[in-house]
Amino acid sequence: MKSRNRLKIVLTAFAGMALVYGTWAAVRAHQNLVTLDVRDVDVRQVVKTLRWQTWEDILLNQQVRGKVTLNVRKKPLEEVLRMIAAQTSSRASVIYPLYAKASSLATLQKALRGEVDATTHGWTNLNTRSFGRTPMNGRAMPGTAPLQNQRVSLNLSGKDLQFAALAFNRLAQTRVIPEDGASATVSLIVTKATVSTAVSRLAERANLKWTTLYALQAGSGAGRRSGPADRPEFAADGTNQTRRLPGADQFGKQRGDLESELAQALPRDERLKFEEAQARREQQMREMASLT
Repeated sequence: MKSRNRLKIVLTAFAGMALVYGTWAAVRAHQNLVTLDVRDVDVRQVVKTLRWQTWEDILLNQQVRGKVTLNVRKKPLEEVLRMIAAQTSSRASVIYPLYAKASSLATLQKALRGEVDATTHGWTNLNTRSFGRTPMNGRAMPGTAPLQNQRVSLNLSGKDLQFAALAFNRLAQTRVIPEDGASATVSLIVTKATVSTAVSRLAERANLKWTTLYALQAGSGAGRRSGPADRPEFAADGTNQTRRLPGADQFGKQRGDLESELAQALPRDERLKFEEAQARREQQMREMASLT
C-alpha cells in the first residue's frame, strides 16, 4: 500500500513539473523569444530548433545553404532570423498572407520553400515590390522582421484591398500579401494597434483568413544602395550612365498622386513625418539624377 502511495506521489510530482514546463514553454513561444547556442550548425537544423522553440511556421527556401553560429538568449525571433540571414546570404521576411482557403496557404508555403513559382500559382503579389525603398521613421523595410513592439495607425475609408495592402506595406512596414483574385472594399481605423491586431481587422473586413509566416529566402540585398537606375522611370544606357525613360514624367505624377493618397491614411502627426521624409527622399533622388 505504501509503495502505491509513493508511486502516486511521484507521478503527481512529475505531472506537476510537466505542467509547469509546458506553461513556461508556451509563454516563451508566445513571446517568440529564442535562446540558442550553436557553432557551425547547418541552417536547416537551426531552423528546426527555432520552430520547436517558438511554435512558429518558419519556411526555409531550398536554395538557402550554409552553417550558422549563434549564441543568443531570449532574443526576438525576428532578430535571430536576421542574424541567420546575414550568415547564409539570405533574406529574412515576415509575411502576412490574406487567403480564402487552406489550399491557397499551402501553395504559398510551397512557393516560399521554392517548390513552385508563386506568379503562376495564385500568389503574384509575393514577387511584387512597392515603389520606394526608404523606410519611414527609422522602421525596418516591409517584411524584414518588424520590431517586436511595432504599432500600426491607419485610417482607410472605402479603399480597395490592394490599396489597403499597399498602405500596410508602405506606411506600416508590414508585408501584407493578398492572394490573386482577392478583392474587397475596406474601411478600417486602427490606432497604435499591434501588427497582428491590425492585420486581423483587415482580414475580417475583407472576409478572408490570415496568418503569420516567417521565411528565409535565397538572395540578399545587404549593402546595396538604391539609385536612380532602381526607379522605373530610369534605365541604364549601356555606358554606366542612366537616362530618363519616355513617359517618366507621367509615371512620376502617378507615383506622387499615389503617395499623397497613401499619406491621407495616416494620423496627422505621422502624415507630416511621412511627407517630410518623402520630400527629403525626392530631393536626394533629384541630386543623384543630376550627378549621373
